[in-house]
Amino acid sequence: MEEKVERPIIGKYGLYGDKKLEYMKRWQPQLYVHLVARGQLEQYLLDLDQEVAEKISNLTEELGKQQGATFQLRKENPLLWAGIMTNCKHQAREIVLN
Repeated sequence: MEEKVERPIIGKYGLYGDKKLEYMKRWQPQLYVHLVARGQLEQYLLDLDQEVAEKISNLTEELGKQQGATFQLRKENPLLWAGIMTNCKHQAREIVLN
């Protein structure tokens, strides 16, 4: 069973939804106006934020496994494990957002 990760919402539409809103207003005004006119902007941004967060989470776990961040390492050397996982999270964000 896949459990949903609870994370704080930053901004009105979440961190990634807010970034997309800023981007659309500046570089995709037609899409922005279209979504506003149809009343779909809020749901679009919330869905996008959730999708991006899930991709980053999944990729972080995958990268962590590839770099040896196991549960055993977490028990034996939590600082090393935390460093590896932080690095993996940054890599995952770069991959997904670019």
